[in-house]
Amino acid sequence: MAIGEFYIKRIKSAAVDIIENEGVTLLEIALLKEHSRNIVRIYIYDKDGVKIKTCTSIAKQLNRFLEEDEMLIENFNIEVSSPGTSYKLKDPEHYKIYSGKTVKVKFIQPVDEIKAGIAVMNFNNENDICFLFTNENDKTVTTEFNNIRMCKIYEQIKFK
Repeated sequence: MAIGEFYIKRIKSAAVDIIENEGVTLLEIALLKEHSRNIVRIYIYDKDGVKIKTCTSIAKQLNRFLEEDEMLIENFNIEVSSPGTSYKLKDPEHYKIYSGKTVKVKFIQPVDEIKAGIAVMNFNNENDICFLFTNENDKTVTTEFNNIRMCKIYEQIKFK
């Protein structure tokens, strides 16, 4: 096991309990190096929207864990946030969480002659992910998870 994998596994073991206690869902933990700083970036989801207070609480609790854990010899900066409006869905659990939302999708192999577009995604299971393309005369296509090249949350920003 590589050192990065060890750290992710160790941090994730603590993060899962902390995040569940906050009533939100863990989407992803990434270990990065930016400008010679070690960063643990944690993306969380809440159906009612991720609150800054929740992110701060999780970050503080994880910082305490990192300071006390003797197995982790590196220093880390913790970043906790929502995935944002351009988050790429990476595994079937993400599709399940964001089922019913508008996404931007690209297929590896075209599905009913559609290669890409903006659609409402409905996740049934890994072999049955439906996309309703409203700009394609309300055409609904179904594909398997492994035929999706890229799928990310799509939200148009509206200015008032």
